[in-house]
Amino acid sequence: MIPLISILNIVNFVVPILISARTYRAYRTSRSRLLLYFSLASFFFSFYWLFGSSPGIIFTDLYDIGVVNVLRFVFLYMTLIFIVQIPFSLITYKFLGLLFSFLVVVGGILFVSVGFLQLSPAKMVITSPFVYWVPVFPRWIETMTGVFSSVALSVFVAVFSYLAWRDWPHAMLRRRSLMIITGMWVMLIGGIFRFLIGGILDFYFTYAISTIFVTIGLLILADGITHEHKHATNQTIPPPNTQH
Repeated sequence: MIPLISILNIVNFVVPILISARTYRAYRTSRSRLLLYFSLASFFFSFYWLFGSSPGIIFTDLYDIGVVNVLRFVFLYMTLIFIVQIPFSLITYKFLGLLFSFLVVVGGILFVSVGFLQLSPAKMVITSPFVYWVPVFPRWIETMTGVFSSVALSVFVAVFSYLAWRDWPHAMLRRRSLMIITGMWVMLIGGIFRFLIGGILDFYFTYAISTIFVTIGLLILADGITHEHKHATNQTIPPPNTQH
């Protein structure tokens, strides 16, 4: 049997880890918190996928896979912590970013605690010639994760929508915000498929759709995050809201 989703998750690991390395190199020259937070978010997100690639490749025992499924969500919640920091690094209300991050930490601790206290073996599903392992969690903590992810990404989109409106006369900053908004909307759709629709429709179908949306969204988002840095290497950037 071919562990198709595990193999796909290896590919999914490669994309964000390369983005993280690329963004961190840009951070070392610019010292931009925007780039640092995105590099860290991409780094932790890559390990979320890496842990998801282990069933059938490294682990075969259903209880071992159940443990791995809980642990991989540590990396997802770590990703969300830095994701919510990104937009607030660009505005004066940084304390709101800390507040949202604290709420994400609480959600992550709750998820991991419940995941281990009610640990269940993964469910093996065979659709010849493929095999995959469905995580078995209490439905409410999966829904909670979907809500946390959706709220974090929605806050992200809302702040960058405000920045796009504020900096509309500045073509470079406007383009940066619009690309970031687009990337986040695409990732948000992927999160909805994985966590909110996944328990209703076929797991394999929703997981595959989620993976496609998240990967495309991440690539668009990375291009937007680094857009200002790439622009700055070619010319001096005038202050936001400057009319020409």
